[in-house]
Amino acid sequence: MYCKYCKKKNHNIDDCPDIICRICKLFGHPHWKCNNKQEINKLETNKLEANKLETNKLETNKLETNKLETNKLEANKLETNKLETNKLEINKLETNKLDNNFHTHLKKKELKRNEIIYNCNNIENLHDFKMFLDMQWGEI
Repeated sequence: MYCKYCKKKNHNIDDCPDIICRICKLFGHPHWKCNNKQEINKLETNKLEANKLETNKLETNKLETNKLETNKLEANKLETNKLETNKLEINKLETNKLDNNFHTHLKKKELKRNEIIYNCNNIENLHDFKMFLDMQWGEI
């Protein structure tokens, strides 16, 4: 017998008291003779599952956050659309008011023009015409 690890002749590498197992980190056996593999594999499996669960929780939280952000964006879009629609309606109403005022102004001008034409038909001389103009627009 000869130990390839510690070079002693009273034992072989499988029973060396100085060798450290790479799997369980205990002294007295090499990694290929480790009896703690099953326990270590269970621990590693548990760690992996715990990591998977944590990752799933994080992904779920990210998805929920994304959904909330998407909902906020959609709500903002809807609010913006409502505001734009209201602005357009206000602009239409103001345009209609301006149009109505303009049409009213045109009607008044038309009435005034007709009145002037009627009054001009009754004027017999230039002096009467000058007086009529003075009455309408002040002194010329």
